[in-house]
Amino acid sequence: MNTGTWIHFWAVLSSCLLVVLPLLYAGIVDAKTRQIPNRVLPFLIASGVIHLMMIGFSPSADFWAICGFFAGGLPLLILAFFTKGKCVGFGDIKLAACAGFALGIASYPVLMAALCLFLIGSSVFYAAKKTRMNTPLPFGPYYAAAALVVYSTIAVATFFRV
Repeated sequence: MNTGTWIHFWAVLSSCLLVVLPLLYAGIVDAKTRQIPNRVLPFLIASGVIHLMMIGFSPSADFWAICGFFAGGLPLLILAFFTKGKCVGFGDIKLAACAGFALGIASYPVLMAALCLFLIGSSVFYAAKKTRMNTPLPFGPYYAAAALVVYSTIAVATFFRV
């Protein structure tokens, strides 16, 4: 393995940590308090800007970061609009949008994986009768877990050049 591959692998891994660590913190706080802390959002935006600085501010990179912002937040915003805020909170929307800016277009697979994990987790909670059907569940832990899985997959694929 040559030096360029190692450098690229460590760049992907460091950007993963810049995004996943604030998401894990937000997921833990959301699981405990049912609120996404606003202090996490600037870290996610800053990690997106750092990522853009590392690859160079190019029109295509900026475009994909903005697309990630909308791909992360817009589906949840539409879901909140149609359910009148009963299904998804505004903190979840802000978290997904800011993480989307940092993740770029990879935020869409993260969002889809998070929704799948949420469906599985909520089904388990409701089946075990730990919560009632009208009790809102936190979405942050599922989003953080999905980001960790997707970014780990990207890092491994980069390392092994799959």
